[in-house]
Amino acid sequence: MSPFLKKSLIVGGVVIVALFILFYFLGVYGEKITLWMENQRQEAIYNRLVVEPRQKLEEAYKKDTMGSTTPEGTLDMFIAALKKNNLEEASKYYVVEMQEKQKESLRSVFESEEKKSFMFNYLTVVRDSGFKKCEKYIGSNGPGIIKEVCFFTSVHVTTEAATSSSVIAGREYSFTTPAGSKENWSVGFVLNPYKNIWKIEN
Repeated sequence: MSPFLKKSLIVGGVVIVALFILFYFLGVYGEKITLWMENQRQEAIYNRLVVEPRQKLEEAYKKDTMGSTTPEGTLDMFIAALKKNNLEEASKYYVVEMQEKQKESLRSVFESEEKKSFMFNYLTVVRDSGFKKCEKYIGSNGPGIIKEVCFFTSVHVTTEAATSSSVIAGREYSFTTPAGSKENWSVGFVLNPYKNIWKIEN
């Protein structure tokens, strides 16, 4: 037998043995490997969609300084910023995850003197005559695991009829609220536990 043929047989034998071991390994552990790879994929997705955004939000709350140690103080600071037409500052008193959206909303309100006047009246009534209620619960988002929230609610009685519209299933409907109707006006706050300051939540 020539050396070349002998070497080829040895290499071929090694390859066959290696393939046998590989197929045996896959047969025994293949399902476990597939399951492990799927678990790794699911974990990567969870980290990207849940863990990383939550960590980013937590870091933002740790750096946040806009607000007061009392809900009343934050509301006063918010109103003061609005009176200065400083919507950039005013939006910073909202919870971190809502600031950009609320800044655009405030700009929309300030484009109309009627809406602007209503907003100041709403905030003043809630601040001066609102009933305060605070509670704690386990939250799934926002700052901290245990959320501490406060609400100021005032019952407002309409002095004149008002008409509003809403689009439902592609159709616009009008609703009329008669004079003398009672409405709950409220502003909600949540505590940023990292800085011990209150943020406007709604």
